[in-house]
This record gives sequence, structure tokens and C-alpha cells, in this order.
Amino acid sequence: MHLSGAVDIKTRMSEMRGAARRALDGARARVVDAASDRAMPTTGAITLSRAHNPLRHGKFAAMIPGDSAVEVVITSGIFSTLNIYNTLLIGRLILTWFPNPPRQIVYPLATLCDPYLNLFRGIIPPIGGTIDLSPILAFTVLNVFTNTAAALPCEIDPETGEMKAPEKARGIGAKFRERVELARARRAAKEAKAQ
Repeated sequence: MHLSGAVDIKTRMSEMRGAARRALDGARARVVDAASDRAMPTTGAITLSRAHNPLRHGKFAAMIPGDSAVEVVITSGIFSTLNIYNTLLIGRLILTWFPNPPRQIVYPLATLCDPYLNLFRGIIPPIGGTIDLSPILAFTVLNVFTNTAAALPCEIDPETGEMKAPEKARGIGAKFRERVELARARRAAKEAKAQ
């Protein structure tokens, strides 16, 4: 009985390996199909690898291609979160000016903001024991991250596969509608080509 259970586990493991292999082969085929649909110039074989580095290919401006609503949600979410955290830091610093601020406000803000501020208090010690200039460095670093988050999305030209120059800011709805229309046009062209 024990032996048949071991054989059953081995067969299930080999079935799982085969399914994983088929899934990877399917993903690789979809990547190759997507690359050929976009008419991207390929210099060699397309492989799925963890070692892919987008910085090697001159794409420094953005890490998330602007082809989907997911990109909009991710990038605007990161940007909004950093802006909210910036506001929380300002509130925390303003409350330090008062001798007895309300504890209901101070404790949650201290829990969220003090670990980040303490990173910079170790770099810049207080001047004269009372004047703390470390928040200036903290705000500078947070501003760099916020500006980086704003630069994450990029538009990719469907014909050449190259990044487009950033356009004037538009509403998210207009960008999404434009992308949906572009996807419909691609699908229609693909279906017409297949017939």
C-alpha cells in the first residue's frame, strides 16, 4: 500500500512538471507572437529569462509599458501613495511644533512616519540639540521617488516598438479609450489578414 502511494505521487509530480513545461512553452509562443504582431525588429531569439535587463537596451525612461489599464492603475497608485505619504509627513512635522498635540492624531502619524524620518535623523544630527534638519533630506528623497513614479509609464509606438515622446498630460479615461480603439483596430487588421 505504501509503495503504490509513492508511485502515485511520482506520476502526479511528472504530470505537474509536464503541465508547467507546456505552460512555459505556451507563454514563450505568445511572446513570440506578440513580438511579430508589433513588427518589432528582432536581432535574435526571444527567450524568457530573469536576466532580462531593460536598461541594457536604452529604455531608461520607463519600466512599465503603457499598453493597458493595469499600467495606469499601478503607476497612478504608486504616485498617489507617495503624495499621500508626503502629506502625512508634513502633518507629523507640524504636530511636533505644538507642546501637547492630541494623542489620537499623533500616535498613528508617528507609527507611519517616524521609521522613515529616523533613517535620516541618523545621517543629519540635530543642530544644538533642538533644530532637526533631517526632514529636509527626507523630503528630498521622497520627492525623487515621487518624480520617478510619475515617469514610470511610457507609450510604445505599435508600428516601430519604440518609446514615444511623452505627450501633454491627458485624462486617464481618454488614454484608456484610445488604447481600446487601438487594440480593436489591431484585432480587425489581424482578422482581415487571416481571411
